[in-house]
Amino acid sequence: MGVVVVVLVVVALVMWQSRQEKALGTRLADPPCPDRPQVVRVPNALPLAVHAKIAAALGAARAAGQFHRSVGPTRSGAALALGSASVAQPSLGCVVRAFRDAALTARVQAACDSQLQLVPRTDVNELSALLYCEPGDGIDEHLDGNVYLGSRWAAIYSVEDDGDAKLEVAGVPVHMVANEMVLFRADLLRHRVRRRRGRGTRLVVNALYCDVCAPRAGPLARLWSWAVALTFYG
Repeated sequence: MGVVVVVLVVVALVMWQSRQEKALGTRLADPPCPDRPQVVRVPNALPLAVHAKIAAALGAARAAGQFHRSVGPTRSGAALALGSASVAQPSLGCVVRAFRDAALTARVQAACDSQLQLVPRTDVNELSALLYCEPGDGIDEHLDGNVYLGSRWAAIYSVEDDGDAKLEVAGVPVHMVANEMVLFRADLLRHRVRRRRGRGTRLVVNALYCDVCAPRAGPLARLWSWAVALTFYG
């Protein structure tokens, strides 16, 4: 009986903490903008010379087998955590510097009408390269988790895309061209990458932004972050 009481108390405390964090995040986050489209576009996000360097660096990482490939019932593809990878592989530093540049952040803030910033560098999901190249690669419809108090935005930057594995947000296909970035609230809008029909290349950089980047302290948030990192990056 004593163990049951302890478990019930712990569950109640976790639920109370979750409600408190949600309420605090709602107060601190930027107010919603009803006129803003669900998917925000940043065309020609980076200078062409920078885009070329990113494509070359990620192409070399792919050739060197640095991407971690995983095949599962809901997602198949390869991923590379860029923040940690760039420490071991200096040639990837150009990718990280491009996305941490103040000029790009300013463009993202203007496009989304929100004071967004990249999530903390301690978050392995801050910057990652995602590669879908084999038949069946893609990820089924889902919502992302949000481990931060404020609003969480996913940014997808197109490096190379043959159009086979297309992004869909809220059931609507999102056509992208190289060097374009799209942003959306991935924790609120269901999205997927259609499964590939044949071999080819869809290579993107995924960046995570937030307006209030204080992490939630609850154990469920930490467990979610750990599970995502393990699935994507090994």
